[in-house]
Amino acid sequence: MSNGLSNRLLVVSLVLINLFLWTIYCEWGQKYGMPPYVKYLLSFLAISAIIYYRLLNPAKPETGSVTKPIFYVFLIWSVILLIIVTLNPHSDLWPGLSYLQRILGQQFFVLPYFVLLVLLFSKFDIEFYSYFFKFSFLLIIPAILMQIYVLFISGVSVGDWEQQRRVMIFDVGSSFVLLTAHLSKRKYVFNIALLYFLLMVFLLLKWGRRAMLLDAVLLSFSMVWLRLRTNFLSINDRMKIYYAGLVVIIVLFGFGNIAESTYVFQRGFSKEALEESRGFVYEAFFLDIDSATEWIFGRGLGGVISREASTDRVVDFVESGFLVLLYKGGLLYMITFFVILLRATYLGLFRSNNDLVKALAIQLPIYIFSMYAWNWPEFSTKYVFMWISVATCFTPQMRELSNEEVMWSLNQKNL
Repeated sequence: MSNGLSNRLLVVSLVLINLFLWTIYCEWGQKYGMPPYVKYLLSFLAISAIIYYRLLNPAKPETGSVTKPIFYVFLIWSVILLIIVTLNPHSDLWPGLSYLQRILGQQFFVLPYFVLLVLLFSKFDIEFYSYFFKFSFLLIIPAILMQIYVLFISGVSVGDWEQQRRVMIFDVGSSFVLLTAHLSKRKYVFNIALLYFLLMVFLLLKWGRRAMLLDAVLLSFSMVWLRLRTNFLSINDRMKIYYAGLVVIIVLFGFGNIAESTYVFQRGFSKEALEESRGFVYEAFFLDIDSATEWIFGRGLGGVISREASTDRVVDFVESGFLVLLYKGGLLYMITFFVILLRATYLGLFRSNNDLVKALAIQLPIYIFSMYAWNWPEFSTKYVFMWISVATCFTPQMRELSNEEVMWSLNQKNL
């Protein structure tokens, strides 16, 4: 009973995290007049649920003898970074906020570096994923309604960050559902998940979110790969996938000019386009990080970085997951971070007997790929679920399950 409750609370915490991020963007855009204590309460409840889950479901990740020393270097350095910022919490950037307010109210500050330590030592079994699959699918319905509202009623606004977060409030695991829908006996699960995915792709085209669009493209290839290799699809189902791919290609060639007129193609995908939007930020970053000590150890979780090469303006965030890891924890943090994710990918893809763990693992290299201009550490549902996936790939009991066992569990009506 207690484990069932912890499963439910953890999944609900993902919705709370989405609401937490939405309130932050509401605050930035000065919308709805939402008081600041709401976001503090949401983040507090979410992190409390995650800690409660860990207390009831402890586990020790089994990374393998070769990776274990690197794993513990990562853990020790993460703890040291948290201790340092706790002992020296002052920031000239946020003189009006207390340390507690910064922890509970800033998604890029301490929480993403703390929560991974909790999740890595938590057990995520098939019972958890059975509930997560069902809950995530049910939330896709209101998520689609939110997309339809934006597309056909309120209208798509390119510069409205609050709108972009609002659409994602109910998305706690749509990618997971899309990749594992073939394990469900209910065929409509895949159709609904695919509809949400296609609508989101259209929104990303309109919003001009290039990195997120590339994420979606890689996810679609992963979905096709998993479905073509599974034993649960008939020849007719496989032929439908081939025909669907052919239709997509025809549509791209026939209506490519329409897609090119969207904002994402107006911004461009070339190196020059990326430099135009991020070049000055990256240039300032590499001019500011100018000592061997900073390259190795970073500037800490409370550190700041130059925003523009020609001014003295500093910020505590840079628009690249790679560079955030580098300046917060240095190469020591960034390299060990990637070793852990790549080791989890290997175990999940090549040492697993079931498609569920493979679906979790295949999202990790996609996450790494998009860190060039996105996927920075933040207290978000995507980041939290990424570490849940890593912990699951490190769990031999989950990797040893067969597809038949996973399918039986996911299709149980009573959890």
